[in-house]
Amino acid sequence: MKHKLAAVLTTAAIASFSLIPPAVDSAIAETSEKGHVLKPVFSVSYLPTYYKWNEPGVEEEGWIHELEVGLSLHPEWVPLKTELNFAIYGGEVDYDGYTWGGTSLSTNVNYNGWRAGLKVGYPLEGFPLEEVNLFPYAFITYDTWHRSLDTTTSAIGYTEEWRTWFTGVGVKSEFLLPDGFSLYVDVAVNYSFGATNEVDLFDVEVDPEEDWGYRIEAGVKKDRVSISAFYERDEFDPSGAEYSGVVGGYVYQPDSVRKLAGFRIMIKF
Repeated sequence: MKHKLAAVLTTAAIASFSLIPPAVDSAIAETSEKGHVLKPVFSVSYLPTYYKWNEPGVEEEGWIHELEVGLSLHPEWVPLKTELNFAIYGGEVDYDGYTWGGTSLSTNVNYNGWRAGLKVGYPLEGFPLEEVNLFPYAFITYDTWHRSLDTTTSAIGYTEEWRTWFTGVGVKSEFLLPDGFSLYVDVAVNYSFGATNEVDLFDVEVDPEEDWGYRIEAGVKKDRVSISAFYERDEFDPSGAEYSGVVGGYVYQPDSVRKLAGFRIMIKF
Protein backbone atom coordinates (compact mmCIF):
# COMPACT_ATOMS: atom_id res chain seq x y z
CA MET A 1 0.00 0.00 0.00
CA LYS A 2 2.81 2.38 0.89
CA HIS A 3 4.57 1.66 -2.41
CA LYS A 4 1.37 2.37 -4.36
CA LEU A 5 0.86 5.67 -2.51
CA ALA A 6 4.42 6.76 -3.21
CA ALA A 7 3.98 5.93 -6.91
CA VAL A 8 0.77 7.98 -7.06
CA LEU A 9 2.42 10.99 -5.39
CA THR A 10 5.41 10.80 -7.72
CA THR A 11 3.16 10.62 -10.77
CA ALA A 12 1.14 13.62 -9.52
CA ALA A 13 4.29 15.67 -8.94
CA ILE A 14 5.56 14.96 -12.44
CA ALA A 15 2.17 15.86 -13.90
CA SER A 16 2.03 19.14 -11.98
CA PHE A 17 5.44 20.23 -13.33
CA SER A 18 4.38 19.28 -16.83
CA LEU A 19 1.46 21.70 -16.51
CA ILE A 20 3.78 24.73 -16.19
CA PRO A 21 3.46 26.79 -19.40
CA PRO A 22 6.63 26.79 -21.52
CA ALA A 23 7.00 30.61 -21.30
CA VAL A 24 6.92 30.53 -17.48
CA ASP A 25 9.28 27.56 -17.40
CA SER A 26 11.70 29.43 -19.67
CA ALA A 27 11.50 32.56 -17.50
CA ILE A 28 12.26 30.53 -14.37
CA ALA A 29 15.25 28.93 -16.06
CA GLU A 30 16.48 32.31 -17.27
CA THR A 31 16.11 33.78 -13.78
CA SER A 32 18.10 30.89 -12.35
CA GLU A 33 20.87 31.42 -14.88
CA LYS A 34 20.96 35.14 -14.02
CA GLY A 35 20.64 34.57 -10.31
CA HIS A 36 24.05 36.05 -9.69
CA VAL A 37 22.85 39.53 -10.68
CA LEU A 38 20.44 39.53 -7.75
CA LYS A 39 23.34 39.41 -5.31
CA PRO A 40 23.88 42.94 -3.94
CA VAL A 41 27.30 44.55 -4.17
CA PHE A 42 28.50 46.01 -0.87
CA SER A 43 31.29 48.53 -0.47
CA VAL A 44 33.34 50.08 2.32
CA SER A 45 35.22 53.36 1.86
CA TYR A 46 37.67 55.35 3.95
CA LEU A 47 37.91 59.08 3.15
CA PRO A 48 40.61 61.26 4.76
CA THR A 49 39.32 64.76 4.01
CA TYR A 50 40.75 68.27 4.33
CA TYR A 51 37.83 70.33 5.59
CA LYS A 52 37.39 74.11 5.20
CA TRP A 53 34.53 76.26 6.49
CA ASN A 54 34.34 79.97 5.69
CA GLU A 55 32.08 82.72 6.99
CA PRO A 56 32.76 86.48 6.92
CA GLY A 57 35.68 86.92 9.35
CA VAL A 58 35.83 83.20 10.15
CA GLU A 59 38.00 80.46 8.72
CA GLU A 60 38.18 76.83 9.84
CA GLU A 61 40.40 74.15 8.32
CA GLY A 62 41.90 70.80 9.17
CA TRP A 63 41.61 67.05 8.58
CA ILE A 64 38.52 65.02 9.32
CA HIS A 65 37.93 61.32 8.67
CA GLU A 66 34.97 59.55 7.13
CA LEU A 67 33.83 55.93 6.92
CA GLU A 68 31.17 55.07 4.33
CA VAL A 69 29.28 51.86 3.57
CA GLY A 70 27.35 51.36 0.35
CA LEU A 71 24.94 48.98 -1.36
CA SER A 72 24.48 48.72 -5.14
CA LEU A 73 21.59 46.88 -6.84
CA HIS A 74 21.21 46.32 -10.58
CA PRO A 75 19.18 43.23 -11.62
CA GLU A 76 19.50 42.52 -15.35
CA TRP A 77 15.76 42.75 -15.96
CA VAL A 78 15.58 46.26 -14.39
CA PRO A 79 17.12 49.03 -16.53
CA LEU A 80 17.89 51.29 -13.56
CA LYS A 81 20.75 50.92 -11.10
CA THR A 82 20.21 51.91 -7.46
CA GLU A 83 22.91 52.87 -4.99
CA LEU A 84 22.48 53.50 -1.26
CA ASN A 85 25.15 54.87 1.06
CA PHE A 86 25.58 55.79 4.70
CA ALA A 87 28.57 57.58 6.21
CA ILE A 88 29.81 58.82 9.56
CA TYR A 89 32.52 61.47 9.85
CA GLY A 90 34.31 63.66 12.36
CA GLY A 91 37.48 65.37 13.47
CA GLU A 92 39.01 68.48 15.01
CA VAL A 93 39.96 71.51 12.91
CA ASP A 94 41.52 74.93 13.62
CA TYR A 95 39.33 77.99 14.09
CA ASP A 96 40.40 81.59 13.41
CA GLY A 97 37.81 84.32 13.82
CA TYR A 98 36.26 86.74 16.25
CA THR A 99 33.99 86.74 19.28
CA TRP A 100 30.62 88.49 19.16
CA GLY A 101 32.35 91.43 20.88
CA GLY A 102 34.93 91.69 18.10
CA THR A 103 37.88 90.12 19.93
CA SER A 104 40.24 88.05 17.78
CA LEU A 105 39.91 84.36 18.63
CA SER A 106 41.87 81.20 17.80
CA THR A 107 40.59 77.87 19.05
CA ASN A 108 39.47 74.44 17.83
CA VAL A 109 36.22 73.17 16.34
CA ASN A 110 35.05 69.59 16.71
CA TYR A 111 32.94 68.14 13.90
CA ASN A 112 30.92 64.94 13.96
CA GLY A 113 28.04 63.97 11.72
CA TRP A 114 26.41 61.43 9.45
CA ARG A 115 25.05 61.35 5.94
CA ALA A 116 22.67 59.07 4.02
CA GLY A 117 22.01 59.10 0.30
CA LEU A 118 20.11 57.48 -2.56
CA LYS A 119 21.29 57.47 -6.17
CA VAL A 120 19.31 56.13 -9.16
CA GLY A 121 20.63 56.06 -12.71
CA TYR A 122 20.64 54.38 -16.11
CA PRO A 123 23.91 52.58 -16.94
CA LEU A 124 25.09 52.86 -20.55
CA GLU A 125 27.72 50.20 -21.24
CA GLY A 126 29.92 50.60 -24.29
CA PHE A 127 28.56 54.08 -25.01
CA PRO A 128 29.62 56.21 -26.82
CA LEU A 129 32.63 53.90 -27.41
CA GLU A 130 33.12 50.22 -26.64
CA GLU A 131 35.77 51.04 -24.01
CA VAL A 132 33.59 53.65 -22.27
CA ASN A 133 30.76 53.17 -19.76
CA LEU A 134 28.49 56.04 -18.72
CA PHE A 135 26.26 56.25 -15.66
CA PRO A 136 23.98 59.33 -15.64
CA TYR A 137 22.09 59.57 -12.36
CA ALA A 138 19.94 61.63 -10.01
CA PHE A 139 20.40 61.66 -6.25
CA ILE A 140 19.12 62.91 -2.92
CA THR A 141 21.17 63.17 0.29
CA TYR A 142 20.46 64.05 3.92
CA ASP A 143 23.42 65.47 5.86
CA THR A 144 23.59 66.47 9.53
CA TRP A 145 26.54 67.47 11.70
CA HIS A 146 27.51 69.08 15.01
CA ARG A 147 29.94 72.00 14.95
CA SER A 148 31.29 72.55 18.47
CA LEU A 149 33.65 75.42 19.34
CA ASP A 150 35.94 74.89 22.34
CA THR A 151 35.72 77.28 25.29
CA THR A 152 38.69 79.66 25.71
CA THR A 153 39.67 82.35 28.22
CA SER A 154 38.06 84.98 26.00
CA ALA A 155 34.97 83.14 24.71
CA ILE A 156 32.39 80.57 25.77
CA GLY A 157 32.19 77.52 23.54
CA TYR A 158 28.94 76.49 21.91
CA THR A 159 27.50 73.87 19.56
CA GLU A 160 25.63 74.26 16.29
CA GLU A 161 23.52 71.41 14.92
CA TRP A 162 23.22 71.59 11.15
CA ARG A 163 20.69 69.65 9.08
CA THR A 164 20.26 69.90 5.32
CA TRP A 165 19.12 68.10 2.17
CA PHE A 166 20.87 67.98 -1.18
CA THR A 167 19.44 66.91 -4.52
CA GLY A 168 21.06 66.94 -7.92
CA VAL A 169 22.26 65.14 -11.02
CA GLY A 170 25.57 63.77 -12.18
CA VAL A 171 27.35 61.45 -14.58
CA LYS A 172 30.11 58.93 -14.00
CA SER A 173 32.37 58.10 -16.95
CA GLU A 174 34.49 54.94 -16.85
CA PHE A 175 37.30 54.24 -19.33
CA LEU A 176 38.25 50.57 -19.61
CA LEU A 177 41.95 49.67 -19.77
CA PRO A 178 43.83 46.37 -20.27
CA ASP A 179 44.41 43.89 -17.42
CA GLY A 180 41.21 44.76 -15.55
CA PHE A 181 42.14 48.40 -14.87
CA SER A 182 39.86 51.37 -15.49
CA LEU A 183 39.89 55.13 -14.99
CA TYR A 184 36.77 57.03 -13.97
CA VAL A 185 35.55 60.59 -13.51
CA ASP A 186 32.38 61.45 -11.57
CA VAL A 187 30.93 64.98 -11.84
CA ALA A 188 27.76 66.15 -10.06
CA VAL A 189 25.92 69.38 -9.26
CA ASN A 190 23.64 69.72 -6.26
CA TYR A 191 21.10 72.09 -4.76
CA SER A 192 20.76 72.43 -0.99
CA PHE A 193 17.33 72.86 0.58
CA GLY A 194 15.63 72.59 3.96
CA ALA A 195 18.79 73.69 5.81
CA THR A 196 18.57 74.54 9.53
CA ASN A 197 21.17 75.54 12.11
CA GLU A 198 20.28 75.22 15.80
CA VAL A 199 22.62 77.11 18.18
CA ASP A 200 22.45 75.90 21.78
CA LEU A 201 24.15 78.94 23.37
CA PHE A 202 21.61 81.37 21.89
CA ASP A 203 18.65 78.97 22.12
CA VAL A 204 17.68 79.80 18.55
CA GLU A 205 17.30 78.09 15.17
CA VAL A 206 18.04 79.84 11.88
CA ASP A 207 17.34 78.65 8.34
CA PRO A 208 20.12 79.29 5.80
CA GLU A 209 18.85 79.81 2.27
CA GLU A 210 19.30 77.38 -0.63
CA ASP A 211 22.26 77.49 -2.98
CA TRP A 212 24.15 75.43 -5.56
CA GLY A 213 27.20 73.22 -5.10
CA TYR A 214 29.24 70.68 -7.02
CA ARG A 215 31.52 67.66 -6.62
CA ILE A 216 34.27 66.17 -8.80
CA GLU A 217 35.91 62.79 -8.21
CA ALA A 218 38.48 60.96 -10.34
CA GLY A 219 40.28 57.70 -9.74
CA VAL A 220 41.58 54.34 -10.86
CA LYS A 221 39.98 50.93 -10.30
CA LYS A 222 41.35 47.40 -10.43
CA ASP A 223 38.74 44.66 -10.02
CA ARG A 224 37.02 45.45 -6.67
CA VAL A 225 39.51 48.01 -5.32
CA SER A 226 39.57 51.70 -6.27
CA ILE A 227 41.51 54.80 -5.21
CA SER A 228 40.33 58.31 -6.05
CA ALA A 229 40.68 62.00 -5.24
CA PHE A 230 37.74 64.39 -4.88
CA TYR A 231 36.78 68.02 -4.38
CA GLU A 232 33.39 69.30 -3.20
CA ARG A 233 32.01 72.77 -2.62
CA ASP A 234 28.71 73.62 -0.93
CA GLU A 235 27.35 77.08 -0.15
CA PHE A 236 24.60 78.25 2.18
CA ASP A 237 23.16 81.72 1.63
CA PRO A 238 22.43 83.99 4.64
CA SER A 239 19.42 83.12 6.78
CA GLY A 240 16.74 85.49 7.96
CA ALA A 241 17.17 87.09 11.40
CA GLU A 242 15.66 85.27 14.40
CA TYR A 243 15.16 86.72 17.88
CA SER A 244 17.23 85.21 20.71
CA GLY A 245 16.12 85.85 24.28
CA VAL A 246 19.62 84.90 25.48
CA VAL A 247 21.26 87.59 23.38
CA GLY A 248 18.34 89.99 23.73
CA GLY A 249 18.40 90.68 20.02
CA TYR A 250 18.32 89.15 16.55
CA VAL A 251 20.88 86.69 15.19
CA TYR A 252 21.34 85.13 11.76
CA GLN A 253 23.60 82.74 9.87
CA PRO A 254 25.84 84.63 7.41
CA ASP A 255 26.86 83.34 3.99
CA SER A 256 28.77 80.11 4.61
CA VAL A 257 30.93 77.95 2.33
CA ARG A 258 32.03 74.37 2.95
CA LYS A 259 34.94 72.93 0.92
CA LEU A 260 36.07 69.30 1.05
CA ALA A 261 39.16 67.86 -0.63
CA GLY A 262 40.47 64.40 -0.03
CA PHE A 263 40.94 60.79 -1.07
CA ARG A 264 38.78 57.70 -1.17
CA ILE A 265 39.92 54.12 -0.76
CA MET A 266 37.08 51.71 -1.63
CA ILE A 267 36.74 47.94 -1.47
CA LYS A 268 33.70 46.15 -2.93
CA PHE A 269 32.39 42.76 -1.83
